[in-house]
This record gives sequence, structure tokens and C-alpha cells, in this order.
Amino acid sequence: MQHLAQKSVKLPSHSDFEDKFAYSVGRFIVGCVLIPFSLVLLWKNEKKVVTYTKCMAEGRKQVRSVQPEDADELNEFELVHVTGTTVNSQEVVDCELGVVAHNCYRLKRKVEMY
Repeated sequence: MQHLAQKSVKLPSHSDFEDKFAYSVGRFIVGCVLIPFSLVLLWKNEKKVVTYTKCMAEGRKQVRSVQPEDADELNEFELVHVTGTTVNSQEVVDCELGVVAHNCYRLKRKVEMY
């Protein structure tokens, strides 16, 4: 029982309480200021998603699927969907690395170093 009486307990001082209170009040104010900004950003993001969805739905309504061989002047200035194989008779060359790609339309170099 004597060893319990010998332990000293440090009580928080008045200045510690004031520092923590000021810190928490500051965080509360910053939080109150950030909430309207977050709501505006959320609103703009949702508006962008709705606009994109409407645009894609309108595109699906207006698109015409055609064969690549069927070039028709009626499809000029219209949204068309064409599926086929691309053919390029010229070779795409990366001169620095000496890489040659046959029958492609683009060669992209990505270099990583660890």
C-alpha cells in the first residue's frame, strides 16, 4: 500500500489546457472553412460525370456502324464507328535505340531507371 502513495501524478497545467484548446479550436475553424470547398468540388465533379454520361448516351443514339470499305458521302460530318485492321507500309523507327516496328502507326518509348 505504501508504494501506491509514493507515486506522483502530474496534473495538466493550465497552459497545457489552453494550448490544446487553441489548437482544437483552430482545427475546428479550418474544418468549417474546408467543408464548403469540399461541397463545391463534389458538386463540380458530379456535374462533370452527369455531362459525360449524357454526352455518351447522345453519341450512342447518333452513331452509325459502317464497314471500312463502304465509304459513303452520306456519312460525311456524322459520327461513325468503323472496325478494321490498320495497315502502314512505312516502318516506324526509333533512331536512338535502333528499334524498327513494322505495320504499326505509332512507336512509344518509355524509359525507366531504378
